[in-house]
Amino acid sequence: MLSEIARIARLFGPEPAMPPAVLDPKVLRPPRTAINRKTAPAYRPENGADLTAPRGTTGWGEFQIRNESDQDCILRVMERNSPASPARTIYLHGQATSSIQGLSPGIYRLLVGFGRDWNSAEAAFGESDSPEFWIGPFEFFQTESSAERQGLRYTIGLKPIAQTSDSHGAGLTKVSE
Repeated sequence: MLSEIARIARLFGPEPAMPPAVLDPKVLRPPRTAINRKTAPAYRPENGADLTAPRGTTGWGEFQIRNESDQDCILRVMERNSPASPARTIYLHGQATSSIQGLSPGIYRLLVGFGRDWNSAEAAFGESDSPEFWIGPFEFFQTESSAERQGLRYTIGLKPIAQTSDSHGAGLTKVSE
C-alpha cells in the first residue's frame, strides 16, 4: 500500500525544480540563534494572526491546526507551484488552536517552526530547541453545485521535533480529512 505522499506524487508527478533546501523535507533548518533582545520590541502576535498578507486566490479549503506544544509556532503554507513565497504565514500560541481558511484548489506543504521570544522586527523566534520541518503534501479540491459549496478540511496536531531526531516530520501527530 502506498503512503499518502507517494500516492499524491504518483498522481501529480514530481515536484517542480526548486532549490534543495526548499524542496527536500529531509533538509532541516538549524534552530535560530538568540537575537539581541535590547534591539527588538517585545510583541507577540495574536493567536492565528496572519503575519503576511494572504497571497493567491481564495477557495473553500481549510487547515484546522492544534499546537500541542508549550512553545509558539509559525506555520508557512507553501503552494507547490510557488515554493519561494508562502501563500499564508500564521502565528500560533502554545497549546492553542486556529484555522487557516480560504485555500484554493492545489497542492500545499507546511513549513513548521517552533520557538520562544518572538522578535517582530526580525520576524523570527529568539530561541528555538527544534529545527523547522516540512509536512505534506496536502491536496485541496472543491466542488460546487447550485445547492452547496464544499472544500477539504485537514485537522493537524503539531509538536516540535527533537534536534537529534532522524524522523523527519515527526512533529505531525494527526491528520484527518
